[in-house]
Amino acid sequence: MRARSWEQNGQKHHTVEIEVDHTGGLVPITIDTPPMNLVMLAGRLGAHADIKTMPGEAGGKVASFSLAAERSFKTGTGEWRNETDWLRVFTFLPSLIDKVLAKQGTKGRLMLVQGALRSREWDQDGQKRTSVEIEVDNSTGITPVVEDKAA
Repeated sequence: MRARSWEQNGQKHHTVEIEVDHTGGLVPITIDTPPMNLVMLAGRLGAHADIKTMPGEAGGKVASFSLAAERSFKTGTGEWRNETDWLRVFTFLPSLIDKVLAKQGTKGRLMLVQGALRSREWDQDGQKRTSVEIEVDNSTGITPVVEDKAA
């Protein structure tokens, strides 16, 4: 993350740039940038997608799965380390559930996921629990990756 300030035509400007990829691509964020809640991940399904029909007359569906997203970083001693983050993903979109997850949402499948962070709270045995999940709410938010099996 980089912060810059400058003056132009007697007006002060401030920006924060966030590095978004290993090639150094930057996305400028200014004070005028509207708030955004966007998550983009690539990872493998930890199990088959769980598809359920909700109760009631409408009988809509919900699908959820765990996504294993790997990350690499350099430790304080200069060693590279790999870790896996397990993230819960869910969607209510019938097109994604029926056309993508029901057919290709299998354990180990590499998927690209784009959605928004959602948090929920509940009580369990008298203790307050919190979970942060990724909700996919657009029809292109879950994309199976075609892998070259020969490689």
